[in-house]
Amino acid sequence: MYQALHPEDRKMTKEQIEIVTLENVLMNQMYNDLGFKAGDRLLILVESQSKWSENILVRILLYLSQTIQEEIAEKEQNVYSSRKITLPEMEFYMIYIGNENEQQGKPAYISLSESFYEGRSTALELKVRVLYGETEGDIVWQYVQFTKICRSQYKKYGRTKKAVEETIRLCMEQNVLAEFLKGRKKEVMDAMNILYDQDYIWNAALKESRDEGLERGLQRGRMEGEAEGLQRGLQRGRLENSQKIAVRMAGLGFSVEEIANVLDEEVKTVQTWLNG
Repeated sequence: MYQALHPEDRKMTKEQIEIVTLENVLMNQMYNDLGFKAGDRLLILVESQSKWSENILVRILLYLSQTIQEEIAEKEQNVYSSRKITLPEMEFYMIYIGNENEQQGKPAYISLSESFYEGRSTALELKVRVLYGETEGDIVWQYVQFTKICRSQYKKYGRTKKAVEETIRLCMEQNVLAEFLKGRKKEVMDAMNILYDQDYIWNAALKESRDEGLERGLQRGRMEGEAEGLQRGLQRGRLENSQKIAVRMAGLGFSVEEIANVLDEEVKTVQTWLNG
């Protein structure tokens, strides 16, 4: 990945690359797609998007904040000291894997000023380079091809083991991530099977919804101090968590109809949630 982003630098070694991706220990914790440091000089955050959304700028900003906090703690620096702390240079990327027709006219960069402030200069700026996988053969191109093959097999076979097997087989044949898949086929199949296992995703998400909704409802009910307030609190808690689950499931590729069926909601209601 680093060589794809910086082909001019041939001195960087694998030993100098350190993964700093935020870990997702609990389902509701913040986590990003990929973060790594190249030596002591460069911090790189990379996100992948299947749907065009300039909100990725805000998410990267949040990921950056937590990553920098961890970087400062690791180096035992003190932000309250008069002595200036050290920070690595930073680069931000979005890999766009959406429909090719949607890529026409898409920018090479997106920024907070252009996306949120109509180009006005503000005190806060963040610039993200958009990658479309146009350099055939490099790792970004291979990743984009992998997602296309994966989507095509999902449409053909549904969320099944067959779709996973065919995705890996076609990738190996077409030399897409072949080197990686060759040594990690079972690991990749296990991971993809979990992602494709609807029952696993739904049960985990619904359990979290019930637990969080109940706790939030109890808290609000206590605050309102009446039985009716408790019931209203429970309903609000369940609703808010249903909305969270809907957004998560949409990000995993579930259709609006599938989400509505799982959450026992109207399709129109789910569509309203997904539209913000």
